[in-house]
Amino acid sequence: MTGPSDLDTAIAKRSGRVAILILAVFAGWGLLQFLGVQMELSRRVMGLGDAVALVGMGWAIYETAMIWRMRREKE
Repeated sequence: MTGPSDLDTAIAKRSGRVAILILAVFAGWGLLQFLGVQMELSRRVMGLGDAVALVGMGWAIYETAMIWRMRREKE
């Protein structure tokens, strides 16, 4: 029996990075929302945080599509 192929390893690593990114974006965004209320941050700062979270989620969606394509090519 052989071990996982290089493609399987690449997919697993990429999937792990996406999972960590999603977790970090949501945790950071939630923390910003909490601190924004506590410290009365301006709407500009809060909007910047929202924009960064959207970019992070967009990248996660892109990476997920690339993982899907890698799996399809494997078949």
